[in-house]
Formats: sequence, C-alpha cells, structure tokens
Amino acid sequence: MVDWTRVAKVKASAHRKKILCQLVDQSPKTPSELRDLTDIAISHVSTKLQELVNWGLVVCLTPNIRRGKLYSITKEGLEISKYVDCN
Repeated sequence: MVDWTRVAKVKASAHRKKILCQLVDQSPKTPSELRDLTDIAISHVSTKLQELVNWGLVVCLTPNIRRGKLYSITKEGLEISKYVDCN
C-alpha cells in the first residue's frame, strides 16, 4: 500500500523530488554527485537527503565515514518514485 503522506512530502519539494529521482537508477551516489546532477546547493542536498533518510525512502550505505557518504534509494523510495514523475 502506498504511503500517500510520503508521496505528498516528496512532491511538495522540488529539491526532494530531484534528489529522489536521481537515485532511482539504484546507483549509490554521494551528496557531491547529487549536487552536480541536480544543480542544488550542497547544504540543501544534505538537508533533503536527511529528510528522505528519516522517511525511509533513502538509506546511507556508509554512515560511519565523515566525507563521501554513499546514499541509495530503498524499496519504499522506489515505490514512491512511481508517483512523483521521475521520468
């Protein structure tokens, strides 16, 4: 079952949507890579990634390192991406 609240939260922010959509290919990416792909300031990328992690849509694969953390989309994130026009 789709969590429509999470769909609405992603749709409410162009930055969250862009970041989630960049992870749909399931290739882990660093915040710097996401910055380059989305043209969003690194501070905003970090904030939005943390929101997506808190909602269970994205996971940090390397939480114990300080720089160059890798993020990937979760199953829930993939499901939500179907409803936020990641084409």
